Amino acid sequence: MGFDNQTSQGPSFKSNASFLCEAFLVAALRAISTRIFSSIRRSVRDKALSFTMNIDETSIYDRSSFIVFVDKLREQLITGDATFINVDLVDFLDALNRYAEDIQGYYDNTGQLVNADVPSWKVFADLLKGASMYE
Repeated sequence: MGFDNQTSQGPSFKSNASFLCEAFLVAALRAISTRIFSSIRRSVRDKALSFTMNIDETSIYDRSSFIVFVDKLREQLITGDATFINVDLVDFLDALNRYAEDIQGYYDNTGQLVNADVPSWKVFADLLKGASMYE
């Protein structure tokens, strides 16, 4: 009756320990890879949001500048000048909903001192811009 072999009474202590160790390692690797891929995905998305739109959303400070922004966003959708992933209304609204939940992370990751819980024309513009390409 060694610790390495299966006995008539069931698996040995060593095989149980090996199984638990292997299960722990697999779970740890999954958790780490999920975090890494989430971070990479978020970074790529934030960079895409920052560079693919040729609209200066930092200049949005009132209703008039927001209207100009929305007009430029619409124009880019029509002409194909920007990367729009969510071109139909259902996908756009779904992305808008999810991006509204995640936008504070975008501000934090890009070093912007914006509180997404405080409504502003800039936050509204960022939400629209983000929803056009949020996956």
